[in-house]
Amino acid sequence: EHEHVYKTMYDEEKHWEECTICNEKRNEVVHSFKTTWAAGSESCYRENYYTKACTCGYSYIGHKPCVWDGKSYIMNKGYSHEKNVVFVKKEYIIHII
Repeated sequence: EHEHVYKTMYDEEKHWEECTICNEKRNEVVHSFKTTWAAGSESCYRENYYTKACTCGYSYIGHKPCVWDGKSYIMNKGYSHEKNVVFVKKEYIIHII
């Protein structure tokens, strides 16, 4: 018998508390992620990425892939990535350097 000393542990799927003395596990739960975008909103722009973080401390970073619709890569509402590498939004044209 001993007094348990629990530490929060996690893997890619879930988190739990584990005794540092006897390795007993308790409170095993699937991660619940909150997503934040570097640019403030979701898009597949190459410099925009998301961070998915759980309250337990586990997090990871990823990018949203652009989707080809047959003529352009759909990025976000109002934006498209044209074949000639030009971003178009309404009347503004911004060239990628």
